[in-house]
Amino acid sequence: MSMVERAQLLLIQFTSPDFRIRWVLLGLLYLVGVLYWMHSFGMFSTGADGGALRPEFGYLDWPRNIQIIEVIKDAVQRFELPYVSSMKLLGTDLLIAVPEVPITPQQALLAFVSTDSYILLNTLFMYSLGFIGLVLFVKYQRLSALTSSLLFGLFMFNGHVISHLAIGHIMWVAYFLLPYLMYLVFRMADRTITPRLFALLLGGVLFAILQQGALHIYVFVAVFTFVASLTRRSHMKSVFLGILISLALDMFRLLPSILHFDFPGLARLDGFVSPLAVLNALLLSHDFTFSGFGNLRWWEYDSHVGFMGLSVISLVCLYALRQMYLNYTRSSKRRSANDFVLLLPAFVLLVLSYGGVTTLVYNLDLPFDLNRTERVPSRFILMALIPAIFVTVVVVQRFLEQQQRWITQIRVGAIFALIVAVFELGLHALRWRVVDIEQRVIHPSERVEPQIAVEVVRTGYHASVDLGLAISLVALALWVFMLIRSFKRPLLRIRF
Repeated sequence: MSMVERAQLLLIQFTSPDFRIRWVLLGLLYLVGVLYWMHSFGMFSTGADGGALRPEFGYLDWPRNIQIIEVIKDAVQRFELPYVSSMKLLGTDLLIAVPEVPITPQQALLAFVSTDSYILLNTLFMYSLGFIGLVLFVKYQRLSALTSSLLFGLFMFNGHVISHLAIGHIMWVAYFLLPYLMYLVFRMADRTITPRLFALLLGGVLFAILQQGALHIYVFVAVFTFVASLTRRSHMKSVFLGILISLALDMFRLLPSILHFDFPGLARLDGFVSPLAVLNALLLSHDFTFSGFGNLRWWEYDSHVGFMGLSVISLVCLYALRQMYLNYTRSSKRRSANDFVLLLPAFVLLVLSYGGVTTLVYNLDLPFDLNRTERVPSRFILMALIPAIFVTVVVVQRFLEQQQRWITQIRVGAIFALIVAVFELGLHALRWRVVDIEQRVIHPSERVEPQIAVEVVRTGYHASVDLGLAISLVALALWVFMLIRSFKRPLLRIRF
């Protein structure tokens, strides 16, 4: 076999879903991601004294969230729930009542490791869960090595997740659960999952997001999924049921929040102010000191995917608009638009990320101030960006499989585009290393002595937590029972 023939065979293997090279490449990319997060937390760096460089977690949003974990660590070591803490968060010391406090199974690790070590271990654990979710999606959509790599890069290393985790938003590890959501909504769009099973699995994913303290991501996902169900009305009731299931499972947090937590009157902040601001957030790479738009720090806008990533996503969106127009004007081909319908709710979330759009809703006087939980509208762009990424890789894969003319040139161009996209994403991620950010913060460390869980006289708050926990356990048992009954056959067989 000549060199040319070998090169052509490699191109075919790299762009076809029928070769196992994709699993090898994805495995290598997973290890790159692990090394990045270890590198971000300073594991391969040395300080000025020549010793190992470790983050102090004393800057930006780290001090507050580290204190939360220290309270939980103290409670775990005493085999108790962290009912009340020695610190106040959002105006209250009733820790479990605050929706942004993570209460997760993996916190059992705190009995054996330090708070600082737990932060890294939990990040790696959730990152690994996210990778498994990507593998599930790759198998379902039959993506090749090229499109799998593009999906991995755009999902794992876009500016939104990198910047939020870098400045201390520990609850943003729930982001890594989104591949499971996308797997479900794609199956809903393809009509390959029953409404009952969809509701049960959606409820489980939403509950897992709430466990991480990611109330904001929960709201974005709930809004996106509801709007997506409008395109598949057979599943609309399932979306509502899935949300109710997640709330029932989370009742040990929800009940004390409703009864004993008063949402503080925090000022509403800006969303994106113009299309130019959105373009800047997606296209250009800035560090945490940049403040070119609005009154927020840059991590609240950062959605970097780079020039190549944005170009591919934009081309696919334009192609999708054309195809949806053609499909919906030809009734016989109407169902061929399954890959594109998820761009409609993504567009709705993009609109919500503009500052002025949600003002009317925010100012309403509603029970429990639920309309005021999202005082930073720019974060809504998360559930515009993620569906666009997943739709993009699926459409690119279908294009590579169907294209007949100039196929060799197209494959070469696609590989070149992938290399450029990964390079841009990598450069941006290295700008947001945790240890590098700390060295550039001017003010002194704000980290204080470890906080503890306080023992106080039992009140109605304690009773609400215990009652909610009992409801959650019953709901969990029913959920598992219904889920087992729904699995008459495996959801997906993965063969490597």
